[in-house]
Amino acid sequence: MIRPSPTPTRAGLGRVAWTRGEGCRDLAHLLADDPIRIEGDLRASCIDRRVELLVARKLTSFDLVPVVVAHDLDRAGVASVTAAVAEGPHSGLVARVAGALARGLEVPGEFATVVREPDERADARRRLESLHDRHPGMTLRIVERPTAAGLVETLAEDALLVVGAAGGSWLQRQLL
Repeated sequence: MIRPSPTPTRAGLGRVAWTRGEGCRDLAHLLADDPIRIEGDLRASCIDRRVELLVARKLTSFDLVPVVVAHDLDRAGVASVTAAVAEGPHSGLVARVAGALARGLEVPGEFATVVREPDERADARRRLESLHDRHPGMTLRIVERPTAAGLVETLAEDALLVVGAAGGSWLQRQLL
């Protein structure tokens, strides 16, 4: 049997599903108009329902579809959304999720990247502008800090930070 392709969500995230856990339902409803509640066999349910993004309570070894984790999401306490983007493999997903959250929460959103040296600014600007072309409405910001974690120091207390897997070696990702 051939099933029709799922209708993409307003964020371009495809079919979104969620599992039990604090904040999962709320986050899934911010990302999709009609997210699917998954119960029972996670893998079989994701395949059967053609899930393209899963909202779960924690990261695990489940790698069938991209996973977004709701960590201490306080909808009422969010005044802005920042997507930490770089050259990592998940920057596109981070950008889509952050854009959807900013729109869903009706707060300003931005794409931010960290550079260690001033001569890295041109490449960073091109990377941010590329994301902005696909996700208008988000502002762009380049932060000079010695590490990517330095971005956190520049955020307001009521900002929601969206991060993804970093690029580089396994060790670099673990340190981040």
